[in-house]
Amino acid sequence: MQNVSLRISRTRQLPSPNKYAVALLNENLNFNYDEERVSQFKGKWREEAFALPQNAPVDLEIGVGNGFHLAHYLETKKDRAIVGLELKYKPLIQT
Repeated sequence: MQNVSLRISRTRQLPSPNKYAVALLNENLNFNYDEERVSQFKGKWREEAFALPQNAPVDLEIGVGNGFHLAHYLETKKDRAIVGLELKYKPLIQT
């Protein structure tokens, strides 16, 4: 069995960031959070990221994909705050 080591780079430390990684760091900063900025909101998403009361509902979309489902959900559930997680930069920015 081959020994494989996994190396994960932070977005800011990517040796050759693509345009989507650059967009994550520089555009729509009220909506886009990289792995460093997101930790600032641990336990405080309602109050600080969404400016909502502590008892407001927050939903989690894991894997936003092309964003169509998330966009539809946002349109139909205006009373809810939604956090979308995505591992790939392109679908995250396109959403």
